[in-house]
Amino acid sequence: MRVVDDRLAQLQTALTGLGFPALTTPADASVLDEIAAAVAPFRLPADVWRLWELLDPRSLPPNFNGIPGGPWPHLTEPRFALDTWLLHQGMSGPRVPRVLFPLCYTSWVLLSVELEGPDGAGGDIFYWSLDGDRFELRFRSVRDWLDAFVRLIDEGAYDHRDKQISFDSDRFDELAALRLAELPPHPIYGRTTTFSDDPREWPDHWLAAVGYSHADWQPRGATHTIAEFRAAHATGTARATIQADVGWFRDSEAGRLVTVSDDTGELSVFCPAHTTLFGPWTGARFEFDIVEKRALENQKPVDARAEAVRPV
Repeated sequence: MRVVDDRLAQLQTALTGLGFPALTTPADASVLDEIAAAVAPFRLPADVWRLWELLDPRSLPPNFNGIPGGPWPHLTEPRFALDTWLLHQGMSGPRVPRVLFPLCYTSWVLLSVELEGPDGAGGDIFYWSLDGDRFELRFRSVRDWLDAFVRLIDEGAYDHRDKQISFDSDRFDELAALRLAELPPHPIYGRTTTFSDDPREWPDHWLAAVGYSHADWQPRGATHTIAEFRAAHATGTARATIQADVGWFRDSEAGRLVTVSDDTGELSVFCPAHTTLFGPWTGARFEFDIVEKRALENQKPVDARAEAVRPV
């Protein structure tokens, strides 16, 4: 990726002009192969791969808290990025699209790059926070991120003292917005730049990346009440669709255990992690495709196991 090489050379020249030492390459970039294996069949965009191949984020000058990484949120190391992505994907009730891979991270705030997929999408960079409720398109490529970084230095949009530097984050956001406005409409997103963390509102290809479509969260109607399910179970193997209100829940690596109730009774239902994209959570009503109770490792048997969960 010659463009990334050139941008890094410009960045090196700008930082050297401020008296900072030379940027360094990672001693070992084999984690990039681990990332490739973990995200398959999706792919890390080539310019992101090249960036992490050429630049050790720890060699960027530190801010006044001693943290290196450039503008806020700071460029992270690929090992940390992989560990963070795996953590998010392993959570019950995931609210982070599988196709968003961390690039920058500071204090619960991230810039994540969209992985490339079979449809050719990928490379866009989204801003979001772990306690937020949306994903905001900030850059169309890592090249645009690097351009904004270099421009901050060229404009003097920083505070530099004692071998430390703090970049103007407001100006960085302005440069990102200006660049987006200069570009033609996105081939997939058009002029939309903000996306909800509610999977029901995700773009089609974000849902497809985790094996869902928008039809999967549409209710289909109850076949049984809780009392009818219990009666059916008493006479043999029971399978049903119920609609019920969620009381409490408890998460584990394997999934989410909930208590649910309707006008006829209460059930405990174990929802495997792969069923929890659209819920369930306390205080809302959901539709559950359930089968009879099954013993769970390290847990007492529960009344039912969910095969699908949909909001009502």
